Amino acid sequence: MPLGGLTQEDVGDLIELVGGTTPSKELTEQVHQRTGGNPLFVTEVARLLAPEKDLASGTEHGYIAEADESWSVRIPEGVREAIGTRLYRMSEECNRTLTLASVIGREFGLDILKCLIPEVTGDRLLEVLDEAMAARVIEEIPDAAIRYQFGHALIQETLFSEISSARRARLHASIAETLEELYGDDAPDHASELAYHFAQAVSVSGPSKVVSYSYLAGERALDSYAWAEAQKHFQIGLNAKGADSTGSEPAPDLIAAELYFGLGRAQVALAQSIQSNDAVTSFSRAFEQFVSSGEVERAVAIAVHPSPLMSGYVTGAGKLITRALDLVPADSLQAGRLQASYGRVKGLEEADYDGASQAFKAALDIATQHDDAGLELQTLSFACDVDGYHIRMPEALRRGLRAVNLATRIENPGRN
Repeated sequence: MPLGGLTQEDVGDLIELVGGTTPSKELTEQVHQRTGGNPLFVTEVARLLAPEKDLASGTEHGYIAEADESWSVRIPEGVREAIGTRLYRMSEECNRTLTLASVIGREFGLDILKCLIPEVTGDRLLEVLDEAMAARVIEEIPDAAIRYQFGHALIQETLFSEISSARRARLHASIAETLEELYGDDAPDHASELAYHFAQAVSVSGPSKVVSYSYLAGERALDSYAWAEAQKHFQIGLNAKGADSTGSEPAPDLIAAELYFGLGRAQVALAQSIQSNDAVTSFSRAFEQFVSSGEVERAVAIAVHPSPLMSGYVTGAGKLITRALDLVPADSLQAGRLQASYGRVKGLEEADYDGASQAFKAALDIATQHDDAGLELQTLSFACDVDGYHIRMPEALRRGLRAVNLATRIENPGRN
């Protein structure tokens, strides 16, 4: 009789029963996901965590994997023994296949297994996988093109933990190269998956593809508003290049500049660590590299990007803008956009209302000169924010009404 696992709510209740404290929502979700609700697995994990973890707050000692911010818990010995007993009953060929599949991930497809173990014929491979399904170690994924997943994350992790680090790297390299070939022209659509495997195989295949796929994955994550995922991908790419977001010197090439710019955009969106100026630091490194490479337009794009503003706190974004102003003609549209951004920085970060007013006037003059309604709208919007911050309500109302009136006459004003 096939039995389903416990619900997430039941998992929380069981953890509370074993640990004596109500677990955090995050902990409950992660344990439920990793164990599939298997009561034995949940109980053993809870027993392992109870003496070392504040279950109520979700804080713990030595178990969080900072790279992906997911729970990384040692597999309890009781769980390892239970899984080992199940695996021992299967054939050696089945165990070898599942060990390889554990490196691919929680989910894997028949197509990549065929490529990775060509000595096993298609029919025989299906028999091996049927054996694993009969033992309820893996299961087919509904509505997928012959794809499978491990019944529990802990089964995958048990198999994976038995592989040496050197062999893991070689297997990741083979998996990455095979997936890249299978995906062909569609490889960029799978950049996140490829970046992961190439990153795990960097000691074998080198950093080049880690960097390129991490950049693609980061940009796609930004497009999908997955800020935390984007930050992770850009940082992995920088690490692979030997750069570091907290280091003193940027890596000397344009792809590093793009990675730093992507990292900064993700940090702005997440509004993280404003006090430590993480985003401005990332932007500055990208800016300097673009300038040194003669890529002025890319440098200006960085300078006008919304900085992690916090009213009354100076991030240093103004210095970046003033440097960019020296690179462009004083009456150009680029200068107008920079002046608008500079006014916002002066007014909100530095509380310099007069300095902000001068910058906004320069931006509006340029907008009038070029008859650019988009620049005018952006400048008025920034100026209205500054007026409100400085409690200049008549000015804020006047500029705000003017901006609203202008927005009704501009196609897609949200882009300005």
